[in-house]
Amino acid sequence: MIVITDKKNDSIAYLAIKHDIVENGIKVRAADGFECIIPDNGSFLLFEIGVVPEYVKPGYYKYTEDGGFVKNQDYVPFIPLEEKAKQLENELLNTKLAMAELVEQQQADKLSNQLALAEVIESIMGGGATV
Repeated sequence: MIVITDKKNDSIAYLAIKHDIVENGIKVRAADGFECIIPDNGSFLLFEIGVVPEYVKPGYYKYTEDGGFVKNQDYVPFIPLEEKAKQLENELLNTKLAMAELVEQQQADKLSNQLALAEVIESIMGGGATV
């Protein structure tokens, strides 16, 4: 198995079973038959190793010769734009609802304060009793 990592951060970019040098880079082939060409510009490192554990997935793990496979703590899964837009719409809706509740509570607090102030003024003024 060939593990291809990003030279900058050691994250696994691709897992391949075969590689060939071609005119415009390195042609790699995955176990499922998918092929792609990665640039041969020094930005990727290729490691020919025996067996890759089944749990290791590109992006989710890093690989170095000294450290082997380690979980990539910096990995952020890709979220399709449509799903991300839906998440943002839901967050916006929840924020609007929370703001509406705050405004409602603020108005209730204001009314309560006005009533309390009116009671204080009335008690200071003697409750409107005449002598």
